[in-house]
Amino acid sequence: GFTGPKCSLCEDRYFGSNCTSCRCGLGSIDNGKCDSTGKCNCGPNFSDAKCTQCLPTFLFTGTTCSSCGCGIGSVNQTCDDTGNCNCKDGFSLPKCDNCLSSYFGDTCKACQDCGRGKCNDGLLGDGKCICEEGWTIRPTSNGKCDSCIAGRYGSNCSETCPDCGRGLCSQGIN
Repeated sequence: GFTGPKCSLCEDRYFGSNCTSCRCGLGSIDNGKCDSTGKCNCGPNFSDAKCTQCLPTFLFTGTTCSSCGCGIGSVNQTCDDTGNCNCKDGFSLPKCDNCLSSYFGDTCKACQDCGRGKCNDGLLGDGKCICEEGWTIRPTSNGKCDSCIAGRYGSNCSETCPDCGRGLCSQGIN
């Protein structure tokens, strides 16, 4: 790593009295050059002197540190080497910016059991049950799809009540 007419200077990318290699990482913006203490000239958001580690809320993307971009469900806005943020319960990877399936609202609360229905989930969901075709929610079922709609019967609420003339169909689950 020595250069100059009397080999008394260090070549580019070397420093100190022994001309030690700078060993700058890919985040170096001066072609691997360093100062007299071995500190490399790094791009923004690097946390170390060698341009190899990003600050906690940034992700190394080849030669730069880019924001992790974690969403509202992130525990601390940090991400791992693959860009996955550290999510609170109920939030989904990679960015913690949406709810897992069967979680709803801006805090991603767990949905109730919907029986023969599906929870209106997601950040904009309200957690209410959306019943499968032929099913409905009884007033006493705490929002669960567990009864046939009017005019239907059978174990899957798929049978249509026949015209009984003056009588009523015994609707519901048999």
